[in-house]
Amino acid sequence: MADSALAPAHTQAWTGPLLVRTTGFATASGTDGWQAPAVVLNAAGEDLPLPRRGTGMMIRGRGDGPSPGAVLGGVVQASLPRRATLAGAFDDREFLAGRSLERRARTKGRKAEFVTFAEPSVGRLLAGARKDLQSRLARLLPPREARLGAAVLLGVRNADSRRESSSFTGLGLAHLFAVSGLHVGILAGFVAVLAGALGVGRPWLVLVMAPLVPAYMFLTGVPGSVVRAGGMILLVTLIAAAGRRTTPLRLAGLLFWATAVWDPARVLDVGALLSYAAAAGILSAGVLTEGFAWTPSRRWNLILSGLGVSLAAQWATLPVVADSFGRISAWSPLANLLVVPIFGLLVGLLAGSLVLDPVFAWGAEGLAGAAWLLARGLAGAVAAGGTNLGGTVGLPVVTWPSLATWLGLTVLLGLTIRRRGRWLPAVPLIVVCGALVFGPAARGLPPESAPRVVVFDVGQGDATVVAFPDGWTALIDAGDAPRAGPQSGPFARTIAPWLVRQGVDRFDAAVLTHGHRDHTGGAPEVAGRFDVGIWYAGGRSGNAVDEASGRWWPRTTAVDTLHRWQNWDLLILDPDALPGDSHHENDRSLVTVLRRDKLPRMIMTGDLETAGEHRLAAAGLLPANVEVWKAGHHGSATSGGLEFLATVRPRVVLISCGVDNRHGHPSHDPYVVDGDTALVLRTDLEGSITVDWDARGRTFVSSIRGGRRARLDTARDRSYHAGARVSGARATAPPTLAGGPPWQPCAVPANWD
Repeated sequence: MADSALAPAHTQAWTGPLLVRTTGFATASGTDGWQAPAVVLNAAGEDLPLPRRGTGMMIRGRGDGPSPGAVLGGVVQASLPRRATLAGAFDDREFLAGRSLERRARTKGRKAEFVTFAEPSVGRLLAGARKDLQSRLARLLPPREARLGAAVLLGVRNADSRRESSSFTGLGLAHLFAVSGLHVGILAGFVAVLAGALGVGRPWLVLVMAPLVPAYMFLTGVPGSVVRAGGMILLVTLIAAAGRRTTPLRLAGLLFWATAVWDPARVLDVGALLSYAAAAGILSAGVLTEGFAWTPSRRWNLILSGLGVSLAAQWATLPVVADSFGRISAWSPLANLLVVPIFGLLVGLLAGSLVLDPVFAWGAEGLAGAAWLLARGLAGAVAAGGTNLGGTVGLPVVTWPSLATWLGLTVLLGLTIRRRGRWLPAVPLIVVCGALVFGPAARGLPPESAPRVVVFDVGQGDATVVAFPDGWTALIDAGDAPRAGPQSGPFARTIAPWLVRQGVDRFDAAVLTHGHRDHTGGAPEVAGRFDVGIWYAGGRSGNAVDEASGRWWPRTTAVDTLHRWQNWDLLILDPDALPGDSHHENDRSLVTVLRRDKLPRMIMTGDLETAGEHRLAAAGLLPANVEVWKAGHHGSATSGGLEFLATVRPRVVLISCGVDNRHGHPSHDPYVVDGDTALVLRTDLEGSITVDWDARGRTFVSSIRGGRRARLDTARDRSYHAGARVSGARATAPPTLAGGPPWQPCAVPANWD
């Protein structure tokens, strides 16, 4: 929230003493911290509203993490998690909701820690067993494989394990490193085979499975996918021992609805959804094909049945993958067919080495050595395949029409497969239609009729994409640098996944306005993940990227044209090339201007301050009567001077700034143009902002939060400048702002006009 339309935004947080009980294992967070799910037991304080008893929270502390069930107390700051800043981007509220959690809380103060009041023996036992297994893996295996083994067997996830498994993610094999039904099934299968070899009957097998499966479920933190797999294994074993028969598909449905009734949020977790969807797809396909009996030949049927299982899982999980991850590998079905059996053997070797370690050390070391060779070879093959094969396909956000189409195609696919002997020509056609539902037709880039500008919410920083209908795309600034290890910067977390959804794999131009970290920090990630046609570096920004990474702008003039398409063009202005000395890096910022019929429609000024603005005006390069201005220096009072506003006369002002930023941005007075206040949209309050134009030249400005849209109809009235008249605490739209609810970026005083 913000105290006024142009005041810095701060997080709405409750602060006070809190008593909680942890409900899961603590995981590493940051360099020396931990986080764990917990439930509120009691809260005190004067700030309202107090956290209710029973409210789920993700708490964060320092030092050694607590065991499950521990009672902790401390003075904390609790806040609601932020929503997604882009369509399809990571949504922290949805992530926590899938774990029955509502807020995030951390100890108040840099050195403050939680006090442990009680720690149950069962929790200590589980935490100790988990740590003991991790230490054994670390002793039996090299560090890389030990981290992967802990992720595979116990669900221990951290920055190192995510980095090691990144190559698998590129080929659609990320599910192998999230503890799921696959892992539970493999371990249960090994137990069943061992029991069969020892002559253990079905009744005794129930007695073996009954304690082992729940124990493993608790060791992994009881994720929804493990609950599904473990529950099915126990039910199947129990029913078989009783001499009764049932169908696995019916059991999967029973478990799903039982879980939904017991804990509705649990089935909203992405891992649980993927597990249930994959199981339903495989079991349904097995029923329709009578056990994947494709041909009379056993040799071909073995291969085709494996491919059928992989394709059934891929098809059933397609909407979840599209909505949650935004990409899929075209090689994923084949990769799963080849890798999953090898991976199953790897899981068995790892589990076997842990079981043998206390009683037969040599045997444990032998199995661990075989697991190490298998894991290292598999990782090398997958990395080589991901590098050489490519084939990553971006998947746009799922909509209700696309979901309904997918459901209809699924029914059609099932009916077609049931018609034995006549389905072969139809199945590929249906699968292609399903791919098109989530394919390029649903993307927002490239735009259809005019350029599109997306100002990303990257916190306290700047990053913008300009895309033209002919596919030409430019990145203007790259956000801040990663602060918590690789892939943790705003470009890697927010922008890159969104671009993958849009099918963008290169930038024709990358503009670094000037050399400050909050604009250039993500440049190395840009150079490493995208092909860049030409770099435009303002000020000292060229130091942020290796000059060998591509072509560089020769900087022979103060004005250059980046791109032309029909009657549109994108210009770049270089204040540093104008006469006079600039003593501040901000005033060396490159300026970009988007024009239609040589009339300016949008200007982006980086961190340019009033001195730089004056230099552009003195050189006659400052455009006049611009519809949209992306404010300089994050809405600071040092930019947007009177001379600039009188010339540019923006209708809408866009500000890129972060919540709780240490600079106090924005700090500008109301942007007054022709006696009226310009409409202000801020990324910290509105999320990412999109500016579009249609074939008639009308301008549309929209934000991700609330889907609000504003229309500027310059073709009808060029002299009108959009503003926001404030009445009470609601900002109402002027007459030419059409569509959507009234604009209300934040609460403002009643006397502000």
